[in-house]
Amino acid sequence: MNNNGTLFEYDPITNTCTKKHDFVGGSWNRSALMAATNGKVYGASYAGGVNGNGVIYEYDPTTNTTTDKYNFTQAYSNPNTTLVQASNGKLYGTTSSGGTNFLGVIYEYDIVTGTCTKKYDFSNNTPDGDLIEGTNGKLYGAISNGGTTGQGILYEYNITTTTYTKKHDFGGVTGQVPLKFLVKDSNGKLYGVTTGGGLNNEGVLFEYSPTTGIVSKKHDFNSASFNHSTEDNSLMYASNGKLYGMTSYNGLSGGDVIYEFNLTTNIGTKKIDFSSSENGAVPLGSLIQGTNGKLYGTTANGGDSSVGVFFEYDLTTNTYIKKHDFDGANGAVPYGSLIQGTNGKLYGTTANGGDSSVGVFFEYDLTTNTYIKKHDFDGVSGAVPLGSLIQGTNGKLYGTTAYGGDSSAGVFFEYDLITSTYSKKHDFGADGVEPWGSLMQGTNGKLYGTTAYGGGGLGYNSAGIIYEYDLINNIFRKTLDFTYPSVNGALPRGGLIEANVLVGVKSVQATTKNIQVSPNPTTGMVTIKLGSVHQDIQVRVLTVTGQLVLEKQYNNQEQLQLELDAPNGTYIIDVQTEKEQVRTLLIKK
Repeated sequence: MNNNGTLFEYDPITNTCTKKHDFVGGSWNRSALMAATNGKVYGASYAGGVNGNGVIYEYDPTTNTTTDKYNFTQAYSNPNTTLVQASNGKLYGTTSSGGTNFLGVIYEYDIVTGTCTKKYDFSNNTPDGDLIEGTNGKLYGAISNGGTTGQGILYEYNITTTTYTKKHDFGGVTGQVPLKFLVKDSNGKLYGVTTGGGLNNEGVLFEYSPTTGIVSKKHDFNSASFNHSTEDNSLMYASNGKLYGMTSYNGLSGGDVIYEFNLTTNIGTKKIDFSSSENGAVPLGSLIQGTNGKLYGTTANGGDSSVGVFFEYDLTTNTYIKKHDFDGANGAVPYGSLIQGTNGKLYGTTANGGDSSVGVFFEYDLTTNTYIKKHDFDGVSGAVPLGSLIQGTNGKLYGTTAYGGDSSAGVFFEYDLITSTYSKKHDFGADGVEPWGSLMQGTNGKLYGTTAYGGGGLGYNSAGIIYEYDLINNIFRKTLDFTYPSVNGALPRGGLIEANVLVGVKSVQATTKNIQVSPNPTTGMVTIKLGSVHQDIQVRVLTVTGQLVLEKQYNNQEQLQLELDAPNGTYIIDVQTEKEQVRTLLIKK
């Protein structure tokens, strides 16, 4: 309505998209939405509202209402970070303007009373990084500017005593200009990276211990070994408790590397130099850990034919093995990440190569160490798959191609692991063009995705669609046309998320590196593999409407056996350890 953006809801049950809120007065967002424990969704807009200084808004999925809860004033304004809900139930964030020193503040929003309170005035720097709560209940943030050296700080805010403490000044050999986001490991320590400083002036990896209050430089990045990349460099936490990642254009010959950081010994090690002539180059997808404990990935360049390789890295023996050279005929230039099917084999796609030079669908058998091209994309069956595959709760794999099909606008496809057959399930065209985004599976068991273009609009006004695929009935359906201009918004570019309206149930990703739930579907017995021994495990099974079916606590276990004594149907299984949490659909039949 105001051409300032909207908040919208898509209901997969009624197949309707409803505009929940028109951002007005130049209102726009710099942060993501978050789901609070009261079942409502909250966000903070950078500008707009009654005073033009931003608002905190709330969306209630139960009543389908959006409400501006607080209008920021010049006293403190322009919220610039994602809200976080602390253990006391209140929401916290920062602003980039206002406060006593005009540098922004930490603020608290009470979802019960609806009051917003300034908690701290920044005095030497403007906050620009999201807050994170430590296991000690305190909030932490990294700021890329200010401090004694002007190169950024790490700070702590105690929500109990309402006190702010600067914990560390970055600068010089200890690193400078930290990136905005911190990560937390299972021992409660926080980790981050800087883009500059250190011995080589190429940044450092640092650790902060809330227990000791000490920031420790853990590694000096060095382009001769491995350097930090500001892009997504596929960082992952493996089952051996170490961090692994891949960096871009560093190492020998300016190539890419796989690196490891040992959280126990505090040693960062370059494990492999990719090189175009031998081990491949330019890894575009993420590393994954197979059920055998080894890491797997692909590169889009290098190898014997200079079109990429499939590789394995053994954590135990510290050895890298090139398992397959893509050669054009059997595929070339893999883009998306690999996926491990329930049969234990790895699957992926390439964007080029094959009989028609528009990509292939491939399988790698970890038992026999064999690569098999399972399908040649040929234009009619699709062309140029760019995204990653997803496994549905029916055990089949699904994906999209950006081009090809009857209208050369892309296809939606299925691969059956049992029969080893590829099936084109839908040709995009009149109902959407170029599905570039990732698929997601809703709690109703259906798959959802978007296209970047096409749909019911004409010409420039065709701004993409939301679509649904019903795994049970094998039905594809376009459920929404985006058009431009539109009171419901236009040109969606982000991935879909599913709002969780169940009070007290955390909203988490449905995939994890370590936790494996099988078989799925099941006749009653379920095995939960945790990847390593965990001391505190909680397992809950719920219906898709939120009713608790089963709840159990376990201690000192690596593998669990669970019997689901419930009627046949679709359930949500929620597994949480002290390290991670996974929620996925579980079908009993």
